[in-house]
Amino acid sequence: MKRLLLYLMFLMLSLLIYLSGQGQNTCGGSYRWNVKTMTDKDNKQVTLTAQPAEVKDLIKIPRPINIDHATSSRIIGEMKTVYIRGTIIYWMIEADKDIHIAFHSLDGKFSIVCEIPDPTCLEIKNSLVLNQIKIARQEFLKFKSTNHKMMAGTYEITGILFYDKPHHAIGANDKHLELHPVIQFKKL
Repeated sequence: MKRLLLYLMFLMLSLLIYLSGQGQNTCGGSYRWNVKTMTDKDNKQVTLTAQPAEVKDLIKIPRPINIDHATSSRIIGEMKTVYIRGTIIYWMIEADKDIHIAFHSLDGKFSIVCEIPDPTCLEIKNSLVLNQIKIARQEFLKFKSTNHKMMAGTYEITGILFYDKPHHAIGANDKHLELHPVIQFKKL
């Protein structure tokens, strides 16, 4: 009888733990994740009023030398919000559940990565721009097509500048400058 009682208590405790975690999602981003998601200590210093920009001009900005995995603070170049116009050549959902967007300038000559975090991730629940991320992701999903393509057309994406680690991402430029997080998404 004692064993049965212990077993039932274990089952009830397991069920309570399971139910308490419902609706919560751990996404597991790592590289400067707090900066990427606007949960860093410097997030209130970011200018959230978006300025117009051209992809070709953004990728001319020199990459800071002092960025590495241990750089958890936002750097000067990441204090600005911009909006860009162009086309989407590819998108995918990454392992950390961000929507990765390969974005081309209107003339098709320049590219930049734009990423929309998953707003259900526990790690970003305190993001300064969580509501904007939610809306941007909903808007993106309205226009996605199958096979990692989008409805044809011109898009305007607003996001905060971020220097990612050098890697071979589709749409990446040689400075690895991105818009991360995207806080507004529009089809023009």
